[in-house]
Amino acid sequence: MPECSEAQSFAQRFCNLAASWDDQSALNWGHVMMSYLLLVMGDQSGAHRHLDSIIDCETSQASRLPLNEHDSEALGVVLGPVLWFRGFPDQATRIAARTVDDAIVAGHVTSLCHVLGLLAWPIAILVGDLVEAQRCAKLLLEMPGQKALFYQSWARGLEGGLFIRRGELHRGVQVLQAALDEHRRTNSKLHRAILTVILAEGLGGIGRVPAALAVIDEALAESDMTEARWYMPEQLRVKGELMLLSGAANAAAEADGCYAQSLVLARQQGALSWELRAATSLARLRQRQGRTAEAVDVLQPVYARFTEGFHTADLLATSSLLGTLRGAAGAS
Repeated sequence: MPECSEAQSFAQRFCNLAASWDDQSALNWGHVMMSYLLLVMGDQSGAHRHLDSIIDCETSQASRLPLNEHDSEALGVVLGPVLWFRGFPDQATRIAARTVDDAIVAGHVTSLCHVLGLLAWPIAILVGDLVEAQRCAKLLLEMPGQKALFYQSWARGLEGGLFIRRGELHRGVQVLQAALDEHRRTNSKLHRAILTVILAEGLGGIGRVPAALAVIDEALAESDMTEARWYMPEQLRVKGELMLLSGAANAAAEADGCYAQSLVLARQQGALSWELRAATSLARLRQRQGRTAEAVDVLQPVYARFTEGFHTADLLATSSLLGTLRGAAGAS
């Protein structure tokens, strides 16, 4: 049985037992476990439903969980990403900030390392807040409790990923590749997806497209093998971008196929933020092909479903692209 399915089976048995005991606290923790597994497996709609059982998502307050530092950490690490995937980047950012603050107040170094590296930094990168991402990486690198190999390699990986996002591509690729090679020794697979995507983008940016495609293909294969498919829509989208960079004769058709797969999978997962990225890439391809009206038709309905986050990087880029497309359509 694949790793995630086995864990999901255990979590479901736990939920069933907690329900039979009429133990609400235990059942809440069962919902947290199930939501985390569904998050990683790429069922963001399902993960959100489990969180709705214990959280008022409007105010992001726990309903029955006692929020000591460990509870706050566990809840935040699940809720933040789910909210981002579902298309609520502002709420995700607030959850990340609150969870970091709780860990700092509690003075629990291991929890703070966990929250900085697995919640706050990824959310900052996903919304395009490089200042906050740098703050998180700096705090983690300076943390005395990150002596374990997992935290050492992860912290250096975050630093390398940040270099790439800031445009220091050669330096970032070198640091990130070394960190990921070391991180593999920890046998921790679930959270590498964000860094492998950034590495592939960095490699593509310095002209090493075959190496970038190899990284993405390996990541896609690992996602399938482990059933940790939460980043697959983005992996497929980035593969499409790399196909365009490759300059192959059939590059546009290959990229088109990747974007289409990404869109379908994002919709199946209930991951509106991934859907927006895939639609934006497909709209740009249609723009280059002179199919402006189709580009608007692809992008506008996805963008219209957002209710917040309009200052974040993805939504700003989409708004700008839609303005350009509409201007071109009006002039034709």
